[in-house]
Amino acid sequence: MQIELLDIIDEKKTRKEAIKVLKKYSRLRRIAGEEYAPKITISYSLEPKSLSGQTSKQVESMVLRRVSAQQDLELIAKAINNLSDMEYTRILIERYCRKKRREDYSIYSELGYSSSEYYRILNKALLEFAESYQASNLLVYK
Repeated sequence: MQIELLDIIDEKKTRKEAIKVLKKYSRLRRIAGEEYAPKITISYSLEPKSLSGQTSKQVESMVLRRVSAQQDLELIAKAINNLSDMEYTRILIERYCRKKRREDYSIYSELGYSSSEYYRILNKALLEFAESYQASNLLVYK
């Protein structure tokens, strides 16, 4: 008797992991695009102040957050773009990647799906996203 890989994947927990990653998309996009705005300190000088010519810790931290967010966005985009069905891609983008969050009923109405059909496709899309993201790093096994 041969055990199928899909038989040992906990689909519910795997979908939850995929949702956790996808829900970060908007925040990551904001971080990746944030501009550094120096703050005025009590001494009326603009932070960061560097006499040695070295980058201050505050700027360094901001740059690292920005680069990390950009890398995470690329991983999410790559996983979404690798989905086997264009409808999976479309649903995940509409649900998780738009600037303004949309309600599910708005999405499935626009796409012409019934509620049950939409959630069935969404669940498949989430599982496939989990398989595609970072070499199946999101898969949860039983």
